[in-house]
Amino acid sequence: PAPPEAGGDLAAKLYVASLPYDIEEEEIRKVFGVYGDVVDVHVNRPTEGRPDRSAFVRFEEAASATAAMLVLSEMYKFRPGASEGIRICPARGGGKGDR
Repeated sequence: PAPPEAGGDLAAKLYVASLPYDIEEEEIRKVFGVYGDVVDVHVNRPTEGRPDRSAFVRFEEAASATAAMLVLSEMYKFRPGASEGIRICPARGGGKGDR
């Protein structure tokens, strides 16, 4: 693994928004796993008053995260009737272990 000071861990982590309310972790792993080894998926609890969910997806390699973001963001829909594609951006720091 990359040393923490290199920021390798954060570079391989994505924030995914506009997920369907009934999304399952396994669905996310299956889709994102096409782009590389997914080491962690955390689906956030539903936000009151919002019809969608969000999640964090962490890859083994930062290049895999970049590839998934470029291909899937605003294009991929987990449900055929979805009005918009999922939104993906690099995860921001602020959590433990980022420094």
